Amino acid sequence: MLLSIKKRKENIIGIFFCLFVLLGCQTEEKRYDYHIELPQPSALIKESNAILLKGEKTIVELEKYFKDPLFIDSVGIVTDKIKHTFYIDEKKLDLTTIETPPFLSIISFRIDNYTYNIPIKRSNLNTAKENQLSSLKIKSSKKGKIKIEAQKKPEKVLAFWDNYAISSEINGSDIIISIPSNAQDVEKSNIKIYANHKDGFFEDLNI
Repeated sequence: MLLSIKKRKENIIGIFFCLFVLLGCQTEEKRYDYHIELPQPSALIKESNAILLKGEKTIVELEKYFKDPLFIDSVGIVTDKIKHTFYIDEKKLDLTTIETPPFLSIISFRIDNYTYNIPIKRSNLNTAKENQLSSLKIKSSKKGKIKIEAQKKPEKVLAFWDNYAISSEINGSDIIISIPSNAQDVEKSNIKIYANHKDGFFEDLNI
């Protein structure tokens, strides 16, 4: 009889333990909205920044972004106001602006069936409004999301986790960054945020 009661208690404890683990796992999964597929191995150099346009022509040294630029299969830019041309050695890229480009845009490189996105920032047009950088500051961070307060209403936001494009949205004067579940698998990572308002840029934010 005593053994039966003891066994029953052990079973009940076991059930509660399983429920605890199951609920804990579900809570952890719900912290992140999505997962991004990463190339193995990556063709990117980890420490890289946005491409800054310098006037009508900008030379991009691809070795600052990729381990071996010769493996680049194709290039695409989301705006038709920037044209690209490879140099003969295929290690440099010439970017030519046709008209005034947007403050922020994306250039995509295809390597081994994977698309790498790199932000492009246009240089200031020497106007007083553009030269005054507005600030971004972290408002809160929870449940796999970072809320950022902008000094002015943002028009466009580009967010990158370890140089991979991640989800972002604008909600009034706030920017909400969704962290991919990949972040829980690494000890140290970096989030870079580029944003502009109607008159110019915000300061780049590194988290």
